[in-house]
Amino acid sequence: PERAKLQGSLRAATSTLVEFKISMRDTFSGFVEEGSSLEQVQMSIKKQGVLIGLVFCIWALILILFSCCGTCCFFAREKMSDGKYSKSPHRIACCVWSCAFIPIFLCFLVGGLLMVVSTPMAAVCDIMDKMDRALLIDIGPGIGLTLEGDQGEMLGDILDKCLVTQDRTSNANIMDLVFSRKPDGTKETIRDTMVMTISAPINMAFDSLSKALGNGTMPTMGNNTGILAFRNLLGKNPASAFVLPVADKINGDIRFSAMMSDTDLRAGVAVSMACADTTPDGIESPGGGSSAIPGINGFVAKLASRGFLLGPSSTGRPCLKKVACTNPADLACLSGNSFIGLKAQVADSNKYVCPRFLNADKVTTCDLTLMFWNSVTTTWNNDCTFKDSSGKRTMYTMNTTCTMQEFEDYLKKFDQVMEKVFARIDTEAGKLGAEIDTKLRNLVNTFLITPAMSIIDGVTCGFMPIFYRAVVDGLCFQGVVGLRMVAKSYVVLSFFMVFLAIAMYTFWSLAVSNYNAYVDAAKKVGGSQ
Repeated sequence: PERAKLQGSLRAATSTLVEFKISMRDTFSGFVEEGSSLEQVQMSIKKQGVLIGLVFCIWALILILFSCCGTCCFFAREKMSDGKYSKSPHRIACCVWSCAFIPIFLCFLVGGLLMVVSTPMAAVCDIMDKMDRALLIDIGPGIGLTLEGDQGEMLGDILDKCLVTQDRTSNANIMDLVFSRKPDGTKETIRDTMVMTISAPINMAFDSLSKALGNGTMPTMGNNTGILAFRNLLGKNPASAFVLPVADKINGDIRFSAMMSDTDLRAGVAVSMACADTTPDGIESPGGGSSAIPGINGFVAKLASRGFLLGPSSTGRPCLKKVACTNPADLACLSGNSFIGLKAQVADSNKYVCPRFLNADKVTTCDLTLMFWNSVTTTWNNDCTFKDSSGKRTMYTMNTTCTMQEFEDYLKKFDQVMEKVFARIDTEAGKLGAEIDTKLRNLVNTFLITPAMSIIDGVTCGFMPIFYRAVVDGLCFQGVVGLRMVAKSYVVLSFFMVFLAIAMYTFWSLAVSNYNAYVDAAKKVGGSQ
């Protein structure tokens, strides 16, 4: 029950953490799960991004080279030594400005897409960077978090003291932040619950032992009421008095149907294997209360009224006697004789088991009733324990079969055996009580309570703010900032190429105008001649 109560408290108290974990997993799963869209984008960038970037670089380099060549030709060799105008400047410039439109469009497209993607990421990063209890309460409904009541309080404490604490040296214990409610409504942290479940009962038990040792009230097993009652049961009540017929089987056996139909003899179904009626000492009789258990003598007396008694039918129970029925046709009398015969079989059976303690020779019987304390050697003698081949003390036993009378004597003898055994246990417990109190307490503290408390004390969240800030720094101040810088670089490159295209268009316009003017002048001169 205590373990189930602790498990229930832990589940109830940590439900908020589980809910927060699920919400965070659903929110960021796209960034970390295998096969996510982000991973596919990363793979595409790895496979195609380098190639695309290389194509852009080569394309830009070619345009720059051609623009340099065209510019040099325009300024240095537009008009050759023979007075003619070269075609190269305007043709090179035309190629450059006309071919610049495609990379300009692609650079604007890529830069714009990166800016669009980075904008919501920047918003998420802004939330993560400024996260606190108030902000989480505001956005909680939008991400599926319940922040009301105890759940909201626990989650807010975890957020303030674990995730977004400004004190990087703090190392709060989650067990102190998660709590449940007692029946009276007061808070009980999980740490207190576990301490009360693990260490408090153990310490209380040892404290009770220390107190008993100190005032001499150490309880003894020999005086225990339950043990005394059990000894009384064995010593003062014959076992045969509790060996009773199974009523259902007797009623269902055709041999005893006439007896069960007879008003006097049907009482035999409640007759025990004892000769005389037995009033149980210290326990209730099978019939309830302290009423006597009917014995064989009463049944035999009723049966004898139907004839005259014969000799004993059993060596183990001389009181079991059949009768010579006066009326040979008296079926109830004959059925009663069959019942006496069945009881004689039970009485004379040697199928009862009487386990024995053996001496060191493993043959002769060792009698524990002879065990005694030897004050000279300060040892227990005749205790039926012997050293085996490894030097350890052990006991040898053997299961032997016995008759009912032997079984009954065997059980009665156990009253004396238990008296001696528990006397020895109480003596040894008195000597070892202080040692148990100190050594066992130390062992329990060393190997149970201390490790358990270490585990409880170790459930800290000092690593969380470092990890959380590393995530924010890596994802936001490096990843998103880097993505926006790449986007801006593409936009800047686009404007540079626009400027290059305009410059080349200007050079082309001037160069082609000069060339056309020269051609027109040459045609006029040729025509006049």
